[in-house]
Amino acid sequence: MKAFFISITLLLAVAPLSRAVEVTFERNTNLPLVYINVLGKFGSVQDPAHKEGLTLLAAESLLRGTTKHTKQEIQALLESYGAEIEIDTRAEMTVIRGRTLQSNLDPFLNLLEELVVDSVLTPQEFKKQKEEQQAKVQSMLDQDWQVALLHYNRALFGTHPYGSPIDGTLKSLKTISLEDVLAQKKRILQKGTLTVIGSGDAKEKRISQFAKSLEKRLPNGEAFAKVQPPKPLLSRKVVLVDKPDRTQLQVVLAQIGLLPTDPRYFAFYLANNAYGGGGFTTRLFNQLRKANGWTYSAYSQMMLGQQPRSWTSHISPKNTDLLPSLSKLLQVHQEFLTSGITEEEFLFGKEQITQKEGFLIDTPRKRAENAILEKALGLSKGFMSSYASQISKLKLKQVNAAARAAIPGDGLLILVVGTASIVKKDLAKATQVAEDQIEVIPFDQLDLP
Repeated sequence: MKAFFISITLLLAVAPLSRAVEVTFERNTNLPLVYINVLGKFGSVQDPAHKEGLTLLAAESLLRGTTKHTKQEIQALLESYGAEIEIDTRAEMTVIRGRTLQSNLDPFLNLLEELVVDSVLTPQEFKKQKEEQQAKVQSMLDQDWQVALLHYNRALFGTHPYGSPIDGTLKSLKTISLEDVLAQKKRILQKGTLTVIGSGDAKEKRISQFAKSLEKRLPNGEAFAKVQPPKPLLSRKVVLVDKPDRTQLQVVLAQIGLLPTDPRYFAFYLANNAYGGGGFTTRLFNQLRKANGWTYSAYSQMMLGQQPRSWTSHISPKNTDLLPSLSKLLQVHQEFLTSGITEEEFLFGKEQITQKEGFLIDTPRKRAENAILEKALGLSKGFMSSYASQISKLKLKQVNAAARAAIPGDGLLILVVGTASIVKKDLAKATQVAEDQIEVIPFDQLDLP
């Protein structure tokens, strides 16, 4: 028999603190399902220097045991409820995601509250937790795209919090103690940090009771300092992440992006959709893969944050195709930033974005996830469902003006994950940067001095 689940998402928040618990609930009786999202703003951007991964460890420690139950007993309770709980730590939010059968809503909410306010971490569990996290980081280093992601953030943002690896590094995890985790957990779990958004076949009164009880039991704390805007690159920077025995490469072009609240955001979003963000019909895909077969993937994307994050382009050519593919990528990239998109691309992009928007808001769970992003990024209510209406107002002239001017600075990060002895010469030719000016970094070296 197919089980029905309640999904609960908890985002632990930081500054500015509010003493009231806001609860918004969308009732939906079509299915015996309830979605609850307790939102805030907190994540790896609050990791102390050289303690990368601390926030993730502190958040995940909530599942390692409480004053009432061991980790094994918690798992047994969840199984008896037909429930699951997982923790998702990101740059500016931490999410505790839970699912339970509707009939077990009350005991599940009680257990969730217990995990948040009564969790404990014994030395034995901490040792296991850190070993598991170190194994996870090691496995990430075995995946070339993960290596590219970690290194381009480090190379683009440097010491800025957006450059901090969420999962930590092998070196930083070694320096984190049990006392560090307990202190960070105390900083995370503060009074006045929660907003509850929910939907489904449940009474709002019960959800409000859960939120108020949780808020009442949290201690007072100090707000975190606001993350400052990152500085854009001022010149071309070429980084070669040296990984032995590579036959296929990961190539990333990266620049600081723009805020979703920027007046040019929707115009640039439409332009980027045509350039590389729209799937198998984009300029990057057509010119890098379809026309020449140089790469398996070819796309671009924007990462959003409370401050400007990144705009990136990505291809994955073979060693022998690095020179022509990267040369072409740089050409297409420059043409896009100089001339924008064509009228045909503009009209197609408008239609494509408008048609797919309905799939982003057609269920209560999706609407709840949109609300999470709006709250976490400080966006106005309804922002995530406004793409079609905003895009429909745009003119081609506006879109191309945004393509030319929305990305700050003239600098560009060009990062390649590959074997340095094999591809360094071609990388220098493609980027027109001398070989001795290319920064070569071992793939497993992510720690700043």
